[in-house]
Amino acid sequence: AKLKPLTRKIDQGAVEGEVLLSPIQRAFLTNAFAKGSVAEKQLFHQSFMLCFSGGLKIEETRAIIEKLIAHHDVLRIRYDVTEEDEWKQYNGGLQGDYYVLEEVSLPGSIKDKQNKEAFFEEQGNKLKQRIGFKEGPLLGVGLYHDTEVNESHLLLSIHHMVIDLVSWRILFEDIDTLLNQYRKGKKLTLPDKTDSYHYWMEQSKEYAQGHLLERQRTYWE
Repeated sequence: AKLKPLTRKIDQGAVEGEVLLSPIQRAFLTNAFAKGSVAEKQLFHQSFMLCFSGGLKIEETRAIIEKLIAHHDVLRIRYDVTEEDEWKQYNGGLQGDYYVLEEVSLPGSIKDKQNKEAFFEEQGNKLKQRIGFKEGPLLGVGLYHDTEVNESHLLLSIHHMVIDLVSWRILFEDIDTLLNQYRKGKKLTLPDKTDSYHYWMEQSKEYAQGHLLERQRTYWE
């Protein structure tokens, strides 16, 4: 008797406009316990490098990344500080510079595994310096080719303000789906969007100010 069918349809359009900061985001930006200067917080990334046997082309990479950015609205987040020194975050539209993409080939003089890893690490560190939450973009993409063994390494570095380990699993699945579609000449499509971060934060605020939590105030105090 308690079960009811879900009738609300989730909007599949691009989310734009101001997005409320979550408590942990606000703490990261402003609270004393979130130590570190703004410059240090700029580098609070999560990064993964994927290896593609047989190589990965720059046009494939660009098509996949742009589809991910269009589908996952939080990858278009921007941050700003008001005149009252208050942080705000916004979802940008579909048109904008939301990622940095660098392509580098491994020099032929580098042969052994240790020097190859050092080269990739150096390139990745340079890329990470170009992304951050303050000016943006939040996403850095490095495409590094090892032509000797016909491999490409794809580095994805995203600021932790908009990514977590669960989200990475979704991105990996999406990348696999999109690459297969691209190579088969199909239209790039992904499953329907779930609720946006914007919607989730609006509902969280409503819940936090609602009567259910107010009834618990005495207990917590």
